[in-house]
Amino acid sequence: MKILKYSSMTVLLIAGNAFAGQCEENFVKSGNAFTGNDFKTSVSLSDISTLDAYAQLKAVSIKDNMNIIIDEPKEGSLMVEDPSGGVKRAIPITYDITNEGSVVRIGMSIKTAAGVISKADDMKGFMCSTLSNVKTGKAGKMAAKGAGSVGVVNSAMKVDAEMFSRTVSQEAQENESIIEQRYKNKVLTISGRMDYVIKDGDQYRIAFITPDASKETFKLSNAPYTYVGISCYAAKGQNAKALSLRKKDRIVMTGTFFKYDQFRDHVWVQNCKFEN
Repeated sequence: MKILKYSSMTVLLIAGNAFAGQCEENFVKSGNAFTGNDFKTSVSLSDISTLDAYAQLKAVSIKDNMNIIIDEPKEGSLMVEDPSGGVKRAIPITYDITNEGSVVRIGMSIKTAAGVISKADDMKGFMCSTLSNVKTGKAGKMAAKGAGSVGVVNSAMKVDAEMFSRTVSQEAQENESIIEQRYKNKVLTISGRMDYVIKDGDQYRIAFITPDASKETFKLSNAPYTYVGISCYAAKGQNAKALSLRKKDRIVMTGTFFKYDQFRDHVWVQNCKFEN
């Protein structure tokens, strides 16, 4: 996450914005590192519409390479997420944008998972810096209009099959319902060893070898009881190579995330092509 330490000069610059210190005054922290922290703040702005505020915040999120999880502009409900990577966990950020009389209220909240250590001052600096991007008046209308041209860059995520299985399994323990939205339409380049190839309807499905929880001799208390499987549906023109594979062959495949099956503990990727 783009959470940095903010100097007093930065805070003064933020305070000079349209909301003039509201963000800092309304900032609240609750919870702890053991159960998870909640950080909340809000600002109330005049001379702006909910849709213009929404458009600006969505554009800022895309520029910061955030995943868009919930995108409901008419309802003023936006959830974005700083993506996970390596040992870093995904962190959801929620905006609630509403009309309150003559002003527009923007509520912002961040929830961190248990075990994640986040300093309140850093979170406050990040949240208030983010909200300071929202412009009002004519400048706000122009910014909102320009926000429509900011598109999501969907470059391929390069992942190792076994590591990705561990990542998704841990994410499923924390919040299984968000996984499909987190990876929706993501292009994945998956490397690993082939477990098996099977005919599935009119397609061939290539499964990767993933960790076996039953064979782990040492487990942390919060470790998943099972690990997610990963399968790629071969694109047209890839079936001959799929059928020529031997078990444990090292393969690299690129496809688009299709779905996560929480009952089968499995990730499905579609239109996969071999890269090696």
